[in-house]
Amino acid sequence: NFIWFGGSGMVHKGLNLVLESFAAMPEYNLTVCGKVENEKDFVKAYKKELYESPNIQFFGPIDPGSAEFQKICMNSVALVYPSCSEGQSGAVVTTMHAGLIPIVSYQSGVNVEDFGIILKDNTIREIQNAVRRVASLPPEDLAERATKAWQYARKHHTRENFASAYRAFV
Repeated sequence: NFIWFGGSGMVHKGLNLVLESFAAMPEYNLTVCGKVENEKDFVKAYKKELYESPNIQFFGPIDPGSAEFQKICMNSVALVYPSCSEGQSGAVVTTMHAGLIPIVSYQSGVNVEDFGIILKDNTIREIQNAVRRVASLPPEDLAERATKAWQYARKHHTRENFASAYRAFV
């Protein structure tokens, strides 16, 4: 099980690519967490993938502090997020705090060291290859990567670190 979690700007954040990737891989499940209702053209173009694909569950907007979000993360192995441009994606950082392995674009702006996957190209083929690669890892490797993602987030992406860096900047 994989998730896509993000805010507005579905194409900008690669949801179109993720939906097309998973629609062609029925053996893998995707949960989409985000507010797409305001993007009517996107919903119209991806209606089948969002609402009619048996392996894709559209959850909609979700509070990352909620029990529902925790349950989705506990039942998933990785975030798939091929954004085309971010300063530093809060969605990626949030899911790393939840112990998900990041499969992300370089443009997501988050260092994933050796525990995640940086997509070289934001293409459907590359996304599918990365999903298959993660899905084929032994459980102990998945657990190690998830733990490293969580540890990295706890070390580098906390309110305290942000406040310290901001104070140093100012």
